[in-house]
Amino acid sequence: MTRTKRKPAANTATQRKAKAPQPSSPVDPTPEDQQAASPVSTIRILKKATCPKLSPRGNGELTYHLGYRDEDGQVFLRVTANASSGYFSQEWIALQDIEAVMGAENGHGFKAILFKPLYQQKGANNHGFLGAALKAEGIVEVEEEQPLILYAAEDRTAFDQQVATLVEEGTALHDDVAEENARKEARKQERLAEQQRRREARMAQEKASADAKSSTSLPAMDDAADQETPESPDSDAENPDRTATEG
Repeated sequence: MTRTKRKPAANTATQRKAKAPQPSSPVDPTPEDQQAASPVSTIRILKKATCPKLSPRGNGELTYHLGYRDEDGQVFLRVTANASSGYFSQEWIALQDIEAVMGAENGHGFKAILFKPLYQQKGANNHGFLGAALKAEGIVEVEEEQPLILYAAEDRTAFDQQVATLVEEGTALHDDVAEENARKEARKQERLAEQQRRREARMAQEKASADAKSSTSLPAMDDAADQETPESPDSDAENPDRTATEG
């Protein structure tokens, strides 16, 4: 969405002074962090869509999800796929956190890096991809001359009505991200179990080898003992002095 130019973008000093709130967004753990993976999520997916990147030079579309949590009525967004290169996080970001950081700009234009503190997982493209999804949903606007400068949308009626309708209809799309994470975690656990089996087999083999070596050394010790010089027998024939004395 484009808009007419009204206020200049906040300067760098202003952006540094703006303090982002502590993220209230739930984090989807990576397979390395998961202890028990499940495709079940407390956030139901209302919508799946694609959008272009913010930069006109960006290649490939992004896929993003719009989510809703029934417990507290919070709305969330997350980017789930990138058709080209570029690492990013798939964690959910709460719309109320996004609104808080935008509100701190007091209507001034800002760059997407303002959203960087909202993420708990690292990713150089997190903030830019989120900005693209927000633009696609009409939550932020850009100027045609400066597509990387964002402004909080002045009219979000269409977005709010869309969310209300999807919530009322009970929309809950399949969470393919959680399902894929569950598959990755299952494969990881299988690899760990196989590594453990191999370690145990190696330890058992080493123990058996050590026991065999120990048992073969015992007969050699017995043979060495048998080869020791026997004690001279105490006989009269070999002890003439004793015989003479007794005589």
